[in-house]
Amino acid sequence: MILKPNKKWFENDLTKFFGDGGPTREQQFEELAIAWLKAEFGGDCVRTRADRDEDAYHVHAVIVPRTVTADGRPMLQPPKHAVILDYLSGEDSVGAWFKAADISLVRGERRKQQIREALEHNASVREAQAAAAPGEVVAEVAAVPEHRRHVSPRKWRDEQERA
Repeated sequence: MILKPNKKWFENDLTKFFGDGGPTREQQFEELAIAWLKAEFGGDCVRTRADRDEDAYHVHAVIVPRTVTADGRPMLQPPKHAVILDYLSGEDSVGAWFKAADISLVRGERRKQQIREALEHNASVREAQAAAAPGEVVAEVAAVPEHRRHVSPRKWRDEQERA
């Protein structure tokens, strides 16, 4: 698992520049990320590591969801943790954790959900338009948010190098 806020959040870290003695944003993020991992996974979080090898500071975690079967055999069981079973609940959980800490770090937009809702709305509008009597007023088609395409880290780094 990787916990990584948007790099712009770190750019507003005045503590880094003025050294007022308080924790930097990196320190705040790391402390809260590890606390969330411990609260959510307990002893199943077997390793954490902070990194600066990408565009933003982030925390890697290795989760080993262990359980014991009825007959006493050890077994890995990913569904043991709701945040592994449903990644959206994981995003919501960690987002709520950081929001409660009041460090101005909030969960990102739910773009996929917005796209899905706009497409469903537009499909129902088109059906209503096709079935509407002449002159009948029907809702307007909604604008669909831009779909972001995933770019592999290698391709991203190559593009950054070329730029």
